[in-house]
Amino acid sequence: MKSVFNSSISSGSILERIRSLDKLAWDQFVEIYAPLIRHWCLQSGMNEADAAEINQEVFAQVVKAIANFRPSPNGTLRGWLWTITRNRIRDFFRQQPSRVAMSGGTDLQVRLAQYEDPINVFDEESDNDPTSESESAKLMSRAIKQIESDVEARTWKAFWKAVIDGEKTADIAEELGMTSNNVRQAKSRVLRRIRQQLGEL
Repeated sequence: MKSVFNSSISSGSILERIRSLDKLAWDQFVEIYAPLIRHWCLQSGMNEADAAEINQEVFAQVVKAIANFRPSPNGTLRGWLWTITRNRIRDFFRQQPSRVAMSGGTDLQVRLAQYEDPINVFDEESDNDPTSESESAKLMSRAIKQIESDVEARTWKAFWKAVIDGEKTADIAEELGMTSNNVRQAKSRVLRRIRQQLGEL
């Protein structure tokens, strides 16, 4: 699957970079989203081996469809990935119905009911994924780690103190020898870069 990508490195949204066959962007994309897809699969009642197989199928679908993906006004990349994953989960259990009884009986059947409606890979109504706050935080953390080395040290410190530590803008400015406006700009630039890395811009 990775062989379709080249080794060029470009700036901008991770989606733009993937569409230009940037191998680094693809590797980062998989690193960010594979754990979330695994989590969704395990939530459905799959075991680790089956979840890993579905993960591969989801990314294979992404490779085929990413060039035509355009989020709806209220849609997200994560919502699109959830749509694809939900399709694969639904198909998996439909093809192997005996697994439902083996894996959890009635409770699992109730959980699987959410996968029964026909879903198109570009269905805008499927953008509301079931990601918990904990998993969302982990997703953000993976993106943050990927971009830290690309951000100037003082800008990163200003962002971290403002967003992660919750310090006041004036205090940060005084400590780092910046103006309050510089601190706000640093925060905005890094947040925008994180959104690009998550495919939200």
